[in-house]
Amino acid sequence: MAASQKLFAALFHVLLLSLFPLKTKSSARTQAEALIQWRDTLSFSPPPLTSWSRSNLHNLCRWTAVSCNPTSRTVSRINLSSRNINGTLARFNFTPFTDLTGFDIQNNNVSGTIPSAIGSLSKLNYLDLSSNLFEGSIPVEISRLTELQYLSLYNNNLAGAIPFPTCQSSQEFPAFITNCRNLTFLDLSLNTFTGQIPELLYTNLGKLETLILSDNSFEGPLSPNISKLSNLKNLSLQNNQLSGPIPESIGSMSGLQIVELFNNSFQGNIPSSIGQLKHLEKLDLRMNALNSTIPPELGLCTNLSYLALADNQLRGELPLSLSNLSKITDMGLSENYLSGKISPTLISSWTELTSLQVQNNLFSGNIPPEIGKLTRLQYLFLYNNTFSGSIPPEIGNLKELSNLDLSGNNISGPLPPTLWDLTNLQILNLFFNNINGKIPPEVGNLNVLETLDLNTNQFHGELPQTISNITSLTAISLFGNNFSGSIPSDLGKYMPSLQYASFSNNSFSGELPPELCSGLSLQQFTVNSNNFTGIPAALGNLSMLFMLNLSSNHLIGEVPRNLTSLKGLQYLDLSNNKLTGNIPKELGSYEKLSSLDLSHNNLSGDIPFELGNLNSLQYLLDLSSNSLSGAIPNLGKLSQLEILNVSHNHLSGRIPASLSSMVSLSSFDFSYNELTGPLPTEGVFQNASARSFVGNPGLCGKAEGLSQCPTTDSSKSSKVNKKVLIGVVVPVCVLLVIATIFAVLLCFRKTEQLVRGVAHAIAYLHHDCSPPIVHRDISLNNILLEPDFEPRLADFGTARLLNTDSSNWTAVAGSYGYMAPEFFLKDLLDPRLEAPTGQAAEEVVFVVRVALACTQTKPEARPTMHFVAQELSARTQPSLAEPLDSITISRLRNFQK
Repeated sequence: MAASQKLFAALFHVLLLSLFPLKTKSSARTQAEALIQWRDTLSFSPPPLTSWSRSNLHNLCRWTAVSCNPTSRTVSRINLSSRNINGTLARFNFTPFTDLTGFDIQNNNVSGTIPSAIGSLSKLNYLDLSSNLFEGSIPVEISRLTELQYLSLYNNNLAGAIPFPTCQSSQEFPAFITNCRNLTFLDLSLNTFTGQIPELLYTNLGKLETLILSDNSFEGPLSPNISKLSNLKNLSLQNNQLSGPIPESIGSMSGLQIVELFNNSFQGNIPSSIGQLKHLEKLDLRMNALNSTIPPELGLCTNLSYLALADNQLRGELPLSLSNLSKITDMGLSENYLSGKISPTLISSWTELTSLQVQNNLFSGNIPPEIGKLTRLQYLFLYNNTFSGSIPPEIGNLKELSNLDLSGNNISGPLPPTLWDLTNLQILNLFFNNINGKIPPEVGNLNVLETLDLNTNQFHGELPQTISNITSLTAISLFGNNFSGSIPSDLGKYMPSLQYASFSNNSFSGELPPELCSGLSLQQFTVNSNNFTGIPAALGNLSMLFMLNLSSNHLIGEVPRNLTSLKGLQYLDLSNNKLTGNIPKELGSYEKLSSLDLSHNNLSGDIPFELGNLNSLQYLLDLSSNSLSGAIPNLGKLSQLEILNVSHNHLSGRIPASLSSMVSLSSFDFSYNELTGPLPTEGVFQNASARSFVGNPGLCGKAEGLSQCPTTDSSKSSKVNKKVLIGVVVPVCVLLVIATIFAVLLCFRKTEQLVRGVAHAIAYLHHDCSPPIVHRDISLNNILLEPDFEPRLADFGTARLLNTDSSNWTAVAGSYGYMAPEFFLKDLLDPRLEAPTGQAAEEVVFVVRVALACTQTKPEARPTMHFVAQELSARTQPSLAEPLDSITISRLRNFQK
């Protein structure tokens, strides 16, 4: 019995012991094998991890990136930051690492989700997974890390809402916020978290010193309970969607050193309680909707070195209390409605400033001479205010200045000579002011200058040769001044990085310097509205050029063929010059051209059909006010074109119906040409204004102001595609006989003028119009005389366009007695006319002989009207051997063409 009792007691003892979990102690070997196993899963293992080897298991504490507990000789910290690791943590066995206090893999390419097993690291106080490719949500198991003090997850793809823990929500705020009460550093920035910042963050994490939630999508107001984070030194909530007022309670967080709330939607006042933050060094409230004045209490933050209030709706003057900010190095007040003068007292106190940016406000008055005390200044942006007066010479004291922008003010007077002492200047912007005077040779001292922009001022005189010495120049803009003379011949020769050059709207003259093309980096070149006369051939070498404007100069000759090599050109403007010749068909090869303006020149010939291949043409095609002739080519492929202008030329034929398909066309002008036929009725022409077609008497259609087109019956319209030859192409010149007789009745002194005028008119219709026009009814009724007996051809009611490939006859048309000679002709001149004598008789015989040559039976034997007009203009008549009244028409038919 006693033995059985002892056995029972022993079994009970064993059972009791089994109820307690066995505490397994991890060995260094187990940890080493776990690290090797994980390393083998990485798609790229960096060379420094070669010490992680099974042959080196006994030296774990000497492995790269591994630190050990000196007592247990097991791993206490793993630091793999910036090792270029590619892989995941899915195969990382965290279980053996019971003594791990720090795990840092920041700045790698680790992807996938954060494994829940990481919650087994119960002694962990430092966890940095930042700047990786983690995605998904934060695992709730992190709540077990009660010793955690430092947690950084920034710059990943972590997502999910962070809602308040309410019974209505299926998602809870990650539990580590509640349980990790030892956190002093929390960084969740640069992820895609949404929702409001919960109250639990403020009430449970009282030890926080750094809270960074920037660059997410947090929204809603900022709770007044934020003041419960009484140990906070760094508050960074920028780049979210937070709204409402900035709570006044922020002033009770006395330890704050950094406050970054920029790029949210905060409204209302800047809390005056901020003046209580005596340790505040950086305050960034820019890019919000704050609409108060700047509180004077801000001047109490005497440790402030960085103040950014830009891009709000702040108003009023700068409080003089800001003069207490003697440690300020960066002052950004731009993009507000601040006004008044900038007090010299303020400027004198900010001697540590490296950046002063007050642009885009309403500041006025002179630039204080005290600006010269800011000897550490590198950036001075005063642009787009209403500053007046001259630039103070004290500005020459700012030897470290690299960026100076005073543009968009009312600054006047000449530039101070001390300006050229700022040899560290990289950007000098003085445009849109009233500055006058000349640019002195000392401008060459600015040998690291990259941008020189003096446009829209009142500068005059010639550019100094020394401007060519600024070898680092990438942009020069001088347009809208009164500069004159030639551009220095070496400008550009030593500027390999020059990308932008504008000399427009000045009085420069001469030829453009070829050295401007030396660097081959030029992308935009505008010299419009000057007096330049020549284009350098080297311009065709600028392969990077995408904008070229040479308009409104005195350029002569043909459009330079070398321009056609600029395949990257997007904008070409040669308008308002004196260019002659044809439009080069090579212009149609520009694949990127979006705007082409050749208007107001003396260009002639046809519009090359190759222009219809400019598929990228979007903004403008302007060929107006030239001497272009022929038909309008098919431009229907220009489906992106918005503005088309071919007005004030000599274009003939019909407006192509294919233009109706140019759906983007918002403005077009065909006025003052010689266009004929019906107006297209589809697409953009449906509601066309007559103003676009005025000056084309032969056009007809439904547009207001145009005559209605004549209707044709269906039997005739069915033959519209047949080619025909109108039977009176050339024979109408027989009307010269009639014109001669008519001239005799008037006064033979007017004979030559009237006959030559009619001949030239018909020659123009037959040879200078495309397609040719045949009148078909030239009679005395249709020849009108000016007061000086200059003839004008009228009444084109029976006129037809000629298809030059045709070979058929039309039906008889015209007035009896004045029709083509094939249909009516007599042998004798009217005997009732009083016969002229002498030179007048010689002229009559010559003209009649020329006219009768047009009556040959075979059309191909007749002279062309071009030949007739030339003969009449030559004025060479043989003397007569017998009286005029004895000469018959039959004897005059021997005239040969």
